[in-house]
Amino acid sequence: MSYSSPGPVPAYDDGSPQCVSKFPSTVAFKHFDDRKKMFNYDSPKGSITAPIAMLTSPLSSVHRSPRPKHTDQTLFHKKEEKQAPQNSTKRRSKTCRKRQQSCSTHHDTLTWRMNPNLSLSDFTLCVIGIEDSEAIHKHFSGKEKRRQKKRSKRREKWMVEGLYLDMSQSEDSEDDCNGSTEDDIQNNETQPNRNYPMKERYHLHKVNLAVGLRSCDFFARLFQKHMSSSSCNDRPLREHTLELPKSSLQAIPAMLDYLYDPDPTSQVNATSESAIPLRHLAKQFGNRLLFDSATRFLQMDLKPETAVTYLQQAETYKQKKLAEVCVRVCAESFTQIKMTQLCSLEPHLMVKVLHCKYFRPDIESRNICAKIASYCRCQEKSIDKRMFLLLTNENVMQDICPEEALFFIQFMIELGIDVNSRSNKKAGRLYERCILAAPYMMQEVVNSSKQGNTGRITKNASCNYAKLPPQIKVQLLEFALKQQKLL
Repeated sequence: MSYSSPGPVPAYDDGSPQCVSKFPSTVAFKHFDDRKKMFNYDSPKGSITAPIAMLTSPLSSVHRSPRPKHTDQTLFHKKEEKQAPQNSTKRRSKTCRKRQQSCSTHHDTLTWRMNPNLSLSDFTLCVIGIEDSEAIHKHFSGKEKRRQKKRSKRREKWMVEGLYLDMSQSEDSEDDCNGSTEDDIQNNETQPNRNYPMKERYHLHKVNLAVGLRSCDFFARLFQKHMSSSSCNDRPLREHTLELPKSSLQAIPAMLDYLYDPDPTSQVNATSESAIPLRHLAKQFGNRLLFDSATRFLQMDLKPETAVTYLQQAETYKQKKLAEVCVRVCAESFTQIKMTQLCSLEPHLMVKVLHCKYFRPDIESRNICAKIASYCRCQEKSIDKRMFLLLTNENVMQDICPEEALFFIQFMIELGIDVNSRSNKKAGRLYERCILAAPYMMQEVVNSSKQGNTGRITKNASCNYAKLPPQIKVQLLEFALKQQKLL
């Protein structure tokens, strides 16, 4: 096969070649015939081909236009051609940024918060909120069953020739933070005939719940139990229903965010209202890392402003050690806590705070008396005789305010306490202390009946005095007159 030189190239009037190449941005420049300088070594012997020098051009190779005669026009066209690719690159950069932003928002959104069709959800958790006391009772009853089962397995030992044979090897349940067992999974299944006002559905993924560093033992056992059962091998587990305390439903999104978070150093997004429910959920589902993360937040957030909230929740979820710590914080900073928070406490919790060994009744004793009186007004229907005498004990309320003396006497009579009885020494001692503190307010009550213009405190004292029996009114007036004579 022989090679020959290309045919004649079309040229302009001055002899320069025109563009005939099929490739854009290339122009046939000149046809050399110098064999010494431009020698094609690849061609076979006897046929020497002179190559065509190629240079790039901004014009298309198909476009045949005459050469521009003026240099100014060429410079103008070159500027436009230089600006065109810059604008295109700017447009490309903007579109790339938009795509990156959309991709970043798509990836930043956790998969359980996405559309289940887009996130390829393979499991649905249906959570039903029931009364806190009922749900927590079920949780602790299941916990007690596990303990009894563990004890019974330990007793299954037989002595044969001096050797003990354990019949329950490696079948004991784990500690309390390992989640519920198979019996609890069956007990947590809801009854179909009941009506539940609070119900939530979460479209989740099995791999995030049962596999990895932050996996939950409850879901791992649930999925393994379903896979091991022979009747369920053909159809995978798609949905499960659980009953949880109503107050813990608000903490489920924070728990799922923690389970799905790819950052292993991140902490759970807890608040003062959700920290203790998160600890309960960590115990319920068997997640030690979630429990520790919520506990770290609680340690930093526990202060006088939040101690009452934590105490109520710790009592609800039966977390005794945490409740003791909260009682101590409330007792040490009793005068700093707002009255609106103290009035939300149940009477038995208020008694725990006042009778705590860290409570200091000698500091601002008048302020303590006023707060106890305000608390009794707010919890009037919840306080009984025993609670009232514990709240007003002399070791707790060392001084009685003159403004509250008549209220305490009137409250004792409403509760049915016999103030003149010698058998009830605590009630008799409280009545004597109120009589000793009452003369000042008795004088104010008498003066207000003459003048008519009274303040709020005097008006309240007059109302309390009007509700008293005549015998007690006489005793108060007699003691007030004696004190007046002594003065």
